[in-house]
Amino acid sequence: MITIYKELIRNYIPNLKKSDLEKYALNNNISYTDNELDVVYTFIQENYPLLLNKNEEIFNKIKGKISTSLYNNLLDLYHNYKKYL
Repeated sequence: MITIYKELIRNYIPNLKKSDLEKYALNNNISYTDNELDVVYTFIQENYPLLLNKNEEIFNKIKGKISTSLYNNLLDLYHNYKKYL
């Protein structure tokens, strides 16, 4: 079952739009700046294969580029969803 989730994510990420991230953040009360949105979007696009392989250290790439609050929100989300990977 986990392989199915990974494959779905692999197929979805190339079609991910910034507006998808904006909607998710809005629905989950996550605040960000336009620059942070760009950083997170680029991070996801460039690193999703590593994230799918549970390489949590990759988050260090964006640690100083986004607010501590947003960084912690992203880590929390990752921890909540990595069980499906």
